[in-house]
Amino acid sequence: MGIAIRGQQLAIATRNEVVMLVNAPGLAATFPKQPNTYDALYLPRSVYYTGELDIHDLAFTDSGMIGVTTRFSCISKINEQFSFSHLETKIYFIVTTR
Repeated sequence: MGIAIRGQQLAIATRNEVVMLVNAPGLAATFPKQPNTYDALYLPRSVYYTGELDIHDLAFTDSGMIGVTTRFSCISKINEQFSFSHLETKIYFIVTTR
C-alpha cells in the first residue's frame, strides 16, 4: 500500500487498485451532520484496477502516477490502458543479482 499527495489530489494504492481522489473544500464546509467542522473532503474520481502487484511508494510525476511494484521488481507507471507499464530503470541491487 502507498499514498501520494499533489496539491488537491490524493492517490492511495490498495491491495488490487489505485484510487485517485480530489479535494472538494466547498463541499466539506457543508458536509451533513456536522456543518462547518471539516476543511477538506476527498472524493474518489478514478480507480485503476491493477491486480495484486503489491504497489507502494506512489509518486506524482510530470508524466503521470508511478509506484514501486514489488511483484515485478520494477518501477511502474499507472495508466488507463494496462494494469501498469514497466519503466526502464536500473535498480542496482536487482540488476547485480540477476
